Amino acid sequence: MKLHNTILMRPTILIIFISIVMSNLKAEIIRPTEKAIIEICYSKTVNRDTTRDDYMVTSPMILRIGDHGTMFFPKMTMNNDSLNYYNRELAIQVVIDALTKGLPVSSVLGHEHEYLFRNINKQETMVYQAVGDEAFYYIENTECPNWIIGEEMREINGMNCIEAHCSFHGREWTAWFAPEIPIKEGPWKLFGLLGLVIEAHDANCHYKFEVTGIRTENLAQVGIFIYDKLYPEKLNSRKDYLCRIYSLRIKGDFMKRVSSMTGNNVIHTNTDPYDFEETDYPHN
Repeated sequence: MKLHNTILMRPTILIIFISIVMSNLKAEIIRPTEKAIIEICYSKTVNRDTTRDDYMVTSPMILRIGDHGTMFFPKMTMNNDSLNYYNRELAIQVVIDALTKGLPVSSVLGHEHEYLFRNINKQETMVYQAVGDEAFYYIENTECPNWIIGEEMREINGMNCIEAHCSFHGREWTAWFAPEIPIKEGPWKLFGLLGLVIEAHDANCHYKFEVTGIRTENLAQVGIFIYDKLYPEKLNSRKDYLCRIYSLRIKGDFMKRVSSMTGNNVIHTNTDPYDFEETDYPHN
């Protein structure tokens, strides 16, 4: 799988592009519901190009857990969305400063942009993402992976962890959970074990999650935190959501629109399919 974007623009066109990217980061949905009881920091490592083994991208992620709900979100995206909500001019300037230093946009905005909000009582999960000038979400019945507990044990970060396996929406996952932290949660949608998931990866190690820290004090609230100018579009299903993202991010539809709007050449070099954590959706 590949995900390469090269943007060639004059400075004024670059500012227009940044404004398009950040235009929908003005909040409408900020609904804190309860105080978090624990917050888990994960690193998420993704192989963006499976034709090679060295194109790995790592992003900081946060799992915030309350008594009635959880949030799993990319730390850099949340920070930048929040900054843009309170000070849009500063948020845009931060991006411009990075680009003038020759740094990629991802150095400020991050590589991951998906938010998951799970209502434990209703057993519903809301999944949201903004891609360029579009933002959308869907709500699904929460699906717990069907885990098979293995016999192997490992010590990870000083914790005794037990192996578990599952097949989940197109990928085979291996997870290591710590019974000494009796929380049935984990990164992304990998929850339901008798202990916190400390580490998880798919069979090809295209996706990997690792705990980097645990906090129990001075925690923010759990709820729905979406920073959008307009109410995001609600899609009917998970497959509709994944197909929309695939079209925008992988087939380059967003880059084509930027080229049309600016009259400038925006090169999108994707040629091979790029699979997300879930692969069971129409794509070619």
